[in-house]
Amino acid sequence: MQRAEKEGLRALERELRYRMERLHSLKGGEDVPADLAARLAAERLFARRRSDSVLTDECLLAAGEAEAYYQYLLLTEPQEGTVTSFKAGDVSYSTVGNAVERARQRRDLLAAQAGDLLRDPAEFVFRRV
Repeated sequence: MQRAEKEGLRALERELRYRMERLHSLKGGEDVPADLAARLAAERLFARRRSDSVLTDECLLAAGEAEAYYQYLLLTEPQEGTVTSFKAGDVSYSTVGNAVERARQRRDLLAAQAGDLLRDPAEFVFRRV
């Protein structure tokens, strides 16, 4: 990876982290899951972008932010079906909501809207060996 590409990737990572903080009321400063989620999303978006797409395009940034928030929830939220509370008296328990599923749906929708700027992740290149 060229130096300019690395700088572009780091700038994209910072922008996605900032957008997650602003849109989802995440705390600023040291937040390892949020930093990791922004890095993963930036790397995925950077790898999937078409060569002629501009990384500052609002549609791409929205798709990247949705991917980052989805990754953040995967890192921090209890998985679906996990018991998160239990009461022994009048036997009751509650499970985690569907925040991860809603984030996945939003991520998929925004990625579809940015589809003309992204390569299909299922694209394969067949070469003769």
